[in-house]
Amino acid sequence: MERCYRSTAVALLVVLALGACGGDDDEGAGSGDGETTTSTADEETTTTAALTPEEQVLRDYEAAAQAAVAASNPPDPNHADLVRYWGGDALARLQRAITQWQGLNLGSQQTTETHAEVTSVAGDSATVHDCFVNTSQFVDLASGQPSGQPETVTLNVDVTLEHRGDVWVAVLQENRSEPCTPA
Repeated sequence: MERCYRSTAVALLVVLALGACGGDDDEGAGSGDGETTTSTADEETTTTAALTPEEQVLRDYEAAAQAAVAASNPPDPNHADLVRYWGGDALARLQRAITQWQGLNLGSQQTTETHAEVTSVAGDSATVHDCFVNTSQFVDLASGQPSGQPETVTLNVDVTLEHRGDVWVAVLQENRSEPCTPA
């Protein structure tokens, strides 16, 4: 199943009718016409379909990719989203790289374009195949200037995710030997 992003707009129709009759505005007046306000609103009914397990996996896989980008500049190996969406060997590898960048006083401005597809979901384990494109540019944190040339790589990977609490966590990323072309 390929991830498709759809913008969903929910239109609410609220009808508000105000009617006012003229009359005596004195608070102490016991007679005469009073002010009448009538308000009517259609009941709001929204239905949100629960995500399928595959949709949940893809949602959290995308969040993991964005967490890696966010943790790269400035480099923060303990970024809250990084440790939320990554675990195991995959987290350790990312943290090592980000810690290296910290030591070199480098950040990495990145964009990642995923083309993920869930290949299996069984209980609390899922596998995603992705042919993703990552473009990165190292930045000297002291000067804010680019360091070296930008680099774009396309990687063909299988990622194992584990369901932990309410999140699918990427725990293992294995590179495939064959090249891929993003869809």
